[in-house]
Amino acid sequence: MKLKRFVFICGLSTLVCGLLGCDAFVRKFTRPPKKKAASHEDMVLVPEEYKNINKEQVYRQYFVFWESWMDELINALRLYPNYKKRVDCMERALKNLVYLKTLLNQDVQQKLDVYIARTIDLQAKIKRDPYGDFADDCATEAERLQLEISRDFSYSAVKNSIVQ
Repeated sequence: MKLKRFVFICGLSTLVCGLLGCDAFVRKFTRPPKKKAASHEDMVLVPEEYKNINKEQVYRQYFVFWESWMDELINALRLYPNYKKRVDCMERALKNLVYLKTLLNQDVQQKLDVYIARTIDLQAKIKRDPYGDFADDCATEAERLQLEISRDFSYSAVKNSIVQ
């Protein structure tokens, strides 16, 4: 009985000494904090203005922007029932079309005003139709508008009318 008690006390004291050891008990059983990765510097982006771009290049650029937003609008009207996407595509296409107008001379601006008015009417139809009940009709009208504007206002058609 005394031998069992002696072995138990020795084992218990060995266990306590092993657990406590040299370090404090709390430090021994807490996980060390993760080391931070190599110093990470934030990237600084400085906007760069391209002042050497002429009006012809700007016109082509915005015409491509308008055309791509119209393609996106037509796809949104045909394939996706997302109302916000349709409205956003329409607004961006209209914004690029209005910007194209500022690059043209007065006579061609008046011709483009007709298409801008039709685009605004289409935008109103799209905004009035949140459930997409008339999406196919709007898509057909958007395709027609895109075809007519591409025909009448592509760069090759208006290159002599761009204001320098």
